[in-house]
Amino acid sequence: MTNLIYFSPRGGTKKYIQAFKSAKEEFLEWDLTYNEPGTIQLKQEELLIIAFPVYYGRVPLLFLQRLEALRGNNTPAIILAVYGNRDFDDALLEMKDFLIKRAFIPYGGAALVAKHSYGHIQTHRPSAEDIKEVEVFIKRALDPCKEAKFYDFPGNVPYKERGKSSFFPSTTDECILCKACVRSCPSSAIDEEIHTIKDKCISCMACLDVCPVDARVLSEEFHDFVKDFSEKIKEPRENVFFL
Repeated sequence: MTNLIYFSPRGGTKKYIQAFKSAKEEFLEWDLTYNEPGTIQLKQEELLIIAFPVYYGRVPLLFLQRLEALRGNNTPAIILAVYGNRDFDDALLEMKDFLIKRAFIPYGGAALVAKHSYGHIQTHRPSAEDIKEVEVFIKRALDPCKEAKFYDFPGNVPYKERGKSSFFPSTTDECILCKACVRSCPSSAIDEEIHTIKDKCISCMACLDVCPVDARVLSEEFHDFVKDFSEKIKEPRENVFFL
């Protein structure tokens, strides 16, 4: 049995997961974007594919918290770190270490490019070519003849310091109180009056995507920052595969 576990506030990670779903007829899907799953216990003969967006070069803390009750039994695992064209830094290594402590064998993975949460960076990714690359990787990674061994992913210990955004969406008077933003927020960081709870916000910007009247907005300071940031990382990076 193949188990797909992922966290995808804006959908980029989920698009890559779809490629894995198309390659396997039998699988269990665990979308932890909004859910606290409780205990997930996998057997040795099963396979874990775990995917997440990279935040500041790390695995999102909220995702790790939701995985606390995940357990394996020398269960093979593939790790997919999806990043916004800057860098994946220590994310693959961090997830590898997390899984090893829970009796998994991370034997392969990938660093995959998707649209950045900020601005208009690589908005067309994942592209059709990206998906084709992943499909080729899937065929290799799921080869039943391949023995699962720990992969030496790039990264550093101690991991890169976990960053925190200083930019948070706010709500304008155009808000129609449909609460689509409230439902879309993976960290429950928007209250019933549509105010952002900054201590809970992970700055995924999912609420901007779903607002039907564009009433969720960011400051001019944010847009100035994004203009410079987008220029710095405008050159498209290639997906990297580890197996």
